[in-house]
Amino acid sequence: MSFAACDRFRMACAAVLALSLYLFADWVPPARGAVPLTFTKLDNLPGEPNTDVTFQSHNQKVISNAYGTFATSGDAGGNAPMVLWRSTDGGQTFTAVYQRDLSVNPPTIEAAKDSNIYLIYPETDNSRTCFQKFSASNGFSSPILTKTYTQAYSAGKFASVYDPGRRVFYHATQWGYIYGINENGDVTSVSKQVFTSGLSSNPSYPHLFIDDSGDVHYAMTTADDDSSPYQTIRYLKHYSATWATNHEAHTISASRV
Repeated sequence: MSFAACDRFRMACAAVLALSLYLFADWVPPARGAVPLTFTKLDNLPGEPNTDVTFQSHNQKVISNAYGTFATSGDAGGNAPMVLWRSTDGGQTFTAVYQRDLSVNPPTIEAAKDSNIYLIYPETDNSRTCFQKFSASNGFSSPILTKTYTQAYSAGKFASVYDPGRRVFYHATQWGYIYGINENGDVTSVSKQVFTSGLSSNPSYPHLFIDDSGDVHYAMTTADDDSSPYQTIRYLKHYSATWATNHEAHTISASRV
């Protein structure tokens, strides 16, 4: 190799090194003893139509407490039952501790301060929403409390979040309403219709989040024009969780979501 070729090779190596240092400047090697990600399949039924059992990424479906890791699954098409799953080995294996023959998307699931597990989901056959509390006293095998609400019904898109400071669950329906429900299943607050329909889509795919200050963040998709559904995000930040006043509302126009 000629000297000129060697110089070009060294320059190319230097350029690659400089680019690597730039791209990976913030890279941190894994901590010693870090555990690699593992995956567990809840439903062993192969292929369609059974791939919707964990549908709705805006819904929380995995939680943990002192009694294990819990997950939910379900299928609105009726191809699989609604199931509450429990793992006591860190998520390596799951056992179905409760199931119900109901055509419904996966219920929302929360672990409250009282160490109980709570599911909230629509009963699509009778147009109402179901609230269930599960306890370690019977191994979470059946609900120790079940309540239903006709005014909080959703079709297939819904979300919930637990507010540990107020010890209240907020449940957002598909139609833009939000409800407060305490640990005894009592409705503590009912909102007006916070989000209304766009030109070509009802309010859908709600998402709820509680920040460290106790403020509630609530977002939904809709469409403010007639091009395609779900391309507009409507967002609300609430300070007191009464849902009557004291909130900031924003509309975010986005490319298709």
